[in-house]
Amino acid sequence: RDRCIGLIYNGLAYRSTESPDDVIARAVAVEHAVFVEFKEDEGEGYKKKIRSLFANLKTKSNKDLGKRVMAGDISPERFAKMSDEELKSEDQRKKEIELEKENMKRAQVPMAEKSISDSLECGRCKMKKVSYTQAQTRSADEPMTTFCECMNCGHRWKFS
Repeated sequence: RDRCIGLIYNGLAYRSTESPDDVIARAVAVEHAVFVEFKEDEGEGYKKKIRSLFANLKTKSNKDLGKRVMAGDISPERFAKMSDEELKSEDQRKKEIELEKENMKRAQVPMAEKSISDSLECGRCKMKKVSYTQAQTRSADEPMTTFCECMNCGHRWKFS
């Protein structure tokens, strides 16, 4: 547990202007809160949480986290229970949201434009107002499949 206190101390002291005694006291309080939170665990969850807190304290983009813990804005008990998402800085959250939006845009497959034909007739309403798209659904030596939709009644069908 002393090594874990040392890790938390290093994380809190990294950007801190507080006295070393204050940092040690806060590191001991944080480590104790994590120990209490994970006392039923066989030690692996405890170690993982300590490493996670240390990494978040040392992250360049999360400069305020250590200051908030040292100032008492975040209590040791609250700090021990914070999820990875809660530990992130606002900038990190914004970047992740932007990245998620960008990935969603990339993942969306553009739909092929539909053409409207006067030669295709709807089997249901007999109107010649039919939109269609073509796609190669089978091997290259097979004809393309045509997907049709009646613009009048909404009936859909396909043919090769």
